[in-house]
Amino acid sequence: MPLDKGGTDDDSNTRNLCKSCHVEVTAEQFGHRKRVAIDADGWPVD
Repeated sequence: MPLDKGGTDDDSNTRNLCKSCHVEVTAEQFGHRKRVAIDADGWPVD
């Protein structure tokens, strides 16, 4: 359970992630969609 939803700060409830992985996992966990970069023509950039 995430800390902001009442989870504990125990080692068994935490994950050590790099910043980019943390952002991705947290966004997924809270139902946010991944931001997609758009080029000058309005098309998504991979």
